[in-house]
Amino acid sequence: MLRDVYGVLNADHRTLAAVGARTVLDRAMTLLGAPEGDSFAGKLKHLVQQHVISQHDKHVLDALTDAGNASAHRDWRPTPEQLVTIMEGVENFLHRMFVVGAVATAMKAQVPPRAPPSKGPKSTP
Repeated sequence: MLRDVYGVLNADHRTLAAVGARTVLDRAMTLLGAPEGDSFAGKLKHLVQQHVISQHDKHVLDALTDAGNASAHRDWRPTPEQLVTIMEGVENFLHRMFVVGAVATAMKAQVPPRAPPSKGPKSTP
């Protein structure tokens, strides 16, 4: 799906790119556990309640999905600069949720635990 969005971006189909970015976010939210048939607002609310995303994430994702909604339903065509913001937001979210999160979890299993604090007498200078 993301590959298709990059294709329409490369062809300068900005409206389709914004709608596609919104669709990518919709699918990502479902993969993260939001109910499939729910609205964007409902999915965002669910992900916040489940502590999958923060309120800040919700605010950013709401702006990104609204941009796609405006392109799909209100004849809004983002500028190239606005599309950069939309795509950077989508890419950042996907990277944090699906790449960094998985790698960090795998790494945590390999990091040695802290040594317990010693109970011996403290030395004074």
